[in-house]
Amino acid sequence: MLVPTRHVPEKSQPDPSTAYRGGLAGVSSRAYATGLIVVAIALSSSTFRHPDPAQWTPNWLGHKGQITHPPNPSYEKEAFDPARVAYGRDGLALSVRRDPVKIAGTKYPYRSGAVTGYHKQAYVYGYFSARIFVPCSAGKIVNWPAFWLIGDPYKWPATGEIDVFEGLDGHAWWHFHYQNASGKEGSYGGKVAGNWCGWHTFAVSWRPAAIKWYYDGTKVATVTSGVTGDPMFPVFSYSLTDPSSAMCTRYPDACGGPIDIRAVMRVRRFTVRS
Repeated sequence: MLVPTRHVPEKSQPDPSTAYRGGLAGVSSRAYATGLIVVAIALSSSTFRHPDPAQWTPNWLGHKGQITHPPNPSYEKEAFDPARVAYGRDGLALSVRRDPVKIAGTKYPYRSGAVTGYHKQAYVYGYFSARIFVPCSAGKIVNWPAFWLIGDPYKWPATGEIDVFEGLDGHAWWHFHYQNASGKEGSYGGKVAGNWCGWHTFAVSWRPAAIKWYYDGTKVATVTSGVTGDPMFPVFSYSLTDPSSAMCTRYPDACGGPIDIRAVMRVRRFTVRS
């Protein structure tokens, strides 16, 4: 049984007080109306050597500088802290620290990093690619590194979710989540064989008729049913779960790998093209 990966039924939503009421950066009115992507030239080669607050926010759907809860508060073990996001010659670095913090009544034992384009950049179709350093130990992916796209406005699963790459149960996975005819969450996904430790290029081609995943230039999956056409924003996140928890024991493929607070997820390049 395939269960939601980045989201469980609670589907944590952004604070209504921060609800966005403007237009969508990166998508022209014509693109929105016709489903044709217009690539924001400034994003054609994001190297993450310096912060870019006009395009990225270093937490999960929060204010600038805010420490936020994760997408799945019921079983993720980290809060997203802007202090765990760094930039440099090797690009974006997302790290983990054992430093408990309580948010909205829930205590998280770890702090980790994430960046999202929520309400700052969104796209309708295109080719999305990222060069990512996947942290591993003994040949298994540690923690829960992920590169994904999700609907803007955030109305999961109606606006869809494309997981380009995520490390689940120590392996590389892809997923697509959407709203089926009955109004419930539907999904496709699979584990990709091979060793994906270290530097690799993960990409997805999202078109009206199909979504195709590419790992190091090789097509690894195709989905042709349920393809959504709502704008999506990109996310790079580095989560943690407890392998011994009830959720992860029951659904190991919906949880990250072994926890390793020394390991760092890196993103050297993010590109978008039509």
